[in-house]
Amino acid sequence: MGVPIFLYNESKKPNSAYRMEIYNGMTREFAKRRIKYFFISSPEELKEYLKKYNESNSSLVLFPTSEKMRRHMFDIFSEINIYKIVFAKQDVHTATSDFSSVTCNFQEDMKLAVAHLKERGCKKIALFNANSNGNHDKARIESYIQHIYHDPLIFYADKTIYHVLLKLLDCEEQIDAIICNNDYTAFHLMLFLSTINKNWNDKLLVLSFADTALSSLCSPSLSSVSLNNVNAGKEIATIHSFIKKSNHVAHMHVVMKNHLFARETTQKNDPEGIIFSKQKRFTEEELAKITASSRKCMSLEKLLISCSSTDLKIIHCLVLSKTINEMQSILYLSCESIKYHIKKYKAALGFSTTKELSEWLQQWIDPFKLEEALRNNKTFKNNRY
Repeated sequence: MGVPIFLYNESKKPNSAYRMEIYNGMTREFAKRRIKYFFISSPEELKEYLKKYNESNSSLVLFPTSEKMRRHMFDIFSEINIYKIVFAKQDVHTATSDFSSVTCNFQEDMKLAVAHLKERGCKKIALFNANSNGNHDKARIESYIQHIYHDPLIFYADKTIYHVLLKLLDCEEQIDAIICNNDYTAFHLMLFLSTINKNWNDKLLVLSFADTALSSLCSPSLSSVSLNNVNAGKEIATIHSFIKKSNHVAHMHVVMKNHLFARETTQKNDPEGIIFSKQKRFTEEELAKITASSRKCMSLEKLLISCSSTDLKIIHCLVLSKTINEMQSILYLSCESIKYHIKKYKAALGFSTTKELSEWLQQWIDPFKLEEALRNNKTFKNNRY
């Protein structure tokens, strides 16, 4: 059994879908390599573990969301002599570092996105809901400007997504492609586009970042660039094992390769574009109502990437409006078991009745796409590459 590795998270549980993917990748790799791992929520807890296991070669994995947070985490663990591995969605200062790291490549993902849309013949590509104060979006904004070359069009993040949509409605340029800062923004945008034009995808292409499970199941399916979180989790295990064995390597810094998954929202060649200032006007309240359904998408994503194949089969039945008795005969499960699973989904998504749950799932999951995933023995907590 290898030396232990400790995962620092104040809540001891992954609090986002992307963190869950990283944890899935890590823990499966730990199991393969027979590495002990423990979740800790404080320096004090780590000290107690180290007393018990007396392992000088242990590693501590940190998940900062900014360079400032990384420095803070290093400060609170400064009295503990333990090797640190940082997973960061942004660049970390590695020049004088005494730690290893796994990072995403935000410049490369924007390069992939722009190149794909240009291949489709898009001439006016806008960047939507970009946060100029966010570490991740800053890198993407710089890369977007670099690869658009001239006349970039950026709709910066505002108080709410509705304010950004209102800015879009004021735009007098003919936009033929929109890059969203993440899939959840794209889901809001797609609901809005469906309201102004049912055939919007013939006129406008949409692409985003994250490659959520939902991006492959919605209709139209969403083209998205993956940040490769599952494999990033595996690389943390690789660094931990390699550093402990090597007499020659002090630190390793891994930058993950991105993957673009081209789906239905970018199938059209040479889209004619949309002039949004010529479309129907909406108030902020109306936009909130139009996009209300997308507010639970993050919760649905967390559910999907934790689902077993049985869970996905039950969700498929819910999307098809099957009754409990019909599910029982299709899935060969007891009524009690099916009801237990459905109760779990209602709690996760905030619904009080099965009918409400079923109707909402039908808005977001295409039954044929989920059926295909099931036919291919695919679960979304597995590595998708």
